[in-house]
Amino acid sequence: MSIHDTYVTFPCVRALLFLFNIVFWFCGLAIVWAGIWLHTDLQNYLKISPEYSTAPPMVLVTIGTIIILVATLACTCIVKVQQTLLVIYGGFLIVILFTVITVSAYIYTYKDNVIGGLAEGIQFDIDYYGIPGANKTKLIDYIQKNLECCGRESYMDWEESKHITAPESCCRAPLSECNVVDPYYLYTIGCMPKLQTLINNNLSLIGASASAIAMFPLFGTMLTFCLAATTRKHGYEPIIQ
Repeated sequence: MSIHDTYVTFPCVRALLFLFNIVFWFCGLAIVWAGIWLHTDLQNYLKISPEYSTAPPMVLVTIGTIIILVATLACTCIVKVQQTLLVIYGGFLIVILFTVITVSAYIYTYKDNVIGGLAEGIQFDIDYYGIPGANKTKLIDYIQKNLECCGRESYMDWEESKHITAPESCCRAPLSECNVVDPYYLYTIGCMPKLQTLINNNLSLIGASASAIAMFPLFGTMLTFCLAATTRKHGYEPIIQ
């Protein structure tokens, strides 16, 4: 390869790698956002399952933060074309590739476990609703109000439990007009099918997004090692002259 050919190839590879690094930085930001969202808004629905865990959002936030920090630092070795740092960055991308694939599989497993525990969790919250120290009242009320549902399978679950009537969070009419004894005023659909759909759709989206992001570093790894090899073979100074 002539110096002229190298001059053409080198800037192209470096520009592509720099562009990749910017996109990779935003991928890290997206992973952090997914972790925060999973730990804030979505956790109000996940916590009703006994299989709920704070580990998945913490893992996502940690991985996303590491990606953001390393991608930021990597801009230096890309601009200055530091061969050793490029090789290290390429190795980091390979590690991230397998790490995010593992996290993606973990999210899918976590999703199945949470959904599998919904029936037990909802029934437990119904049975212990309003009991001092049980700390379950606000959770089931939040779910019933926001998902417009009542009970596990239907509002009848409340009548079959220790409660005579459904709580006010089951009312589909304003509280001033609602009669919790009359089914006409209550949500008739149970919370379990709605929770299953909500959790399955959202965690599947996070898992699928993680899988897509996991494939992305493979392209960056090839660019990184290609740039490092070009630098080692021809040297940086002759290329830019």
